[in-house]
Order: sequence, then C-alpha cells, then structure tokens
Amino acid sequence: MPMSPPNYKALIITNTGWTGSQFERMASGIANGFTTYLTANPLPVISSLDSGAPGAGAGTGTVLAPTCSPTVLRGLLAAALTTEGIDGPNTSELSRGLSIATCTYLGTALTSTAHAGVGTGTGVGFFVGLDPTGLRNSILVATGFTGSNWNGLVSGISNAITTFLLSNVRFTIAIAGPAGPGAAAGAGTGRIY
Repeated sequence: MPMSPPNYKALIITNTGWTGSQFERMASGIANGFTTYLTANPLPVISSLDSGAPGAGAGTGTVLAPTCSPTVLRGLLAAALTTEGIDGPNTSELSRGLSIATCTYLGTALTSTAHAGVGTGTGVGFFVGLDPTGLRNSILVATGFTGSNWNGLVSGISNAITTFLLSNVRFTIAIAGPAGPGAAAGAGTGRIY
C-alpha cells in the first residue's frame, strides 16, 4: 500500500493520544512534510546491494520490520528534542507516539528499484541521500507554523528521523527481470512510495 499522509496523521494522533485543532494541524504537517520529502525527492532515496543471476532487473521491496524499531527511534527523538531545548512534560509522549507511528507507517511503504548486474535475485535496500534540513523545511512548509520553539521541535524531529532512517531501516527487495546463467552481485537505486 502506498504511503498516505492521512494514514500517518491518524497514526500520530492515535499513538500520542493528543487532541486539539493545533495538534491535528501539527500531525498533518509532519505527515505531509515527511511523506512529500521521501516520495517527491528528485534524487533516488533507496540503494541496495544485490545478489542473484546476472542481468538487469526491477525490484519491489518492503521494510524489514526488525530494522524499524520504535524503541530505537524513541531514544533518538528524546535526545534530539532535548538538544533543541524541547524537554517539557509531554516530550516523552511525543517521542513514544511519533516513533510508533513512524515505524507503523513505514511498514506500509513499498520501494521501486532498478538493478544493474542482477536480473533475478534479492537485495537489501537502505536509505541514502536524506538531509535533515530538507525534511525540516518540508515539515515547516506543510504546517505553516513559525516561532523558535516550533523550529526547534521540527529540527529535533528531522534530525532524529533522518539519522534513524539512514542508520537503521532496511528493506528486503525481490528482483525480477531477464537474467543469464550463473551468479552475480550488483546494486540498485530507486524510490519509496
């Protein structure tokens, strides 16, 4: 199922337990900014290391669930928010809720990749080229909120999520296409949707 900002927004609201029109606007902005940044990025955001039969194939992937740990993301969020001076009584709830929502949401994502060197086989995909500033700007534009506290909150969220995606999240990719005999290794690049 493709990534859908309304689904992510609902997950954020459900998992934080927060209510109110401003929080809904915040959740919507995070969901829209995050999804837009990943899916509309002009550069490939997924790379893979592949093995299988030689050739050139197309791949479809899903998140390897153990690599998308809400516990790991929660720790990164808590540390990043504290660094930004956001450490109020609700920070723990936000870190917990956003980490569960993000990992659940990524579990619905699919990747689409092109593979050089491997026509049929498997790959392990990972995020590349993500930038916390790009994610932060995407979220800021999506919410329209301003102010130093909001900027600090979004910077902390963006830094933590970008670090998490680049360092932890992996995909399992099935590669299919014309292939020759023998064994080969290769690489793939592509997108998430």
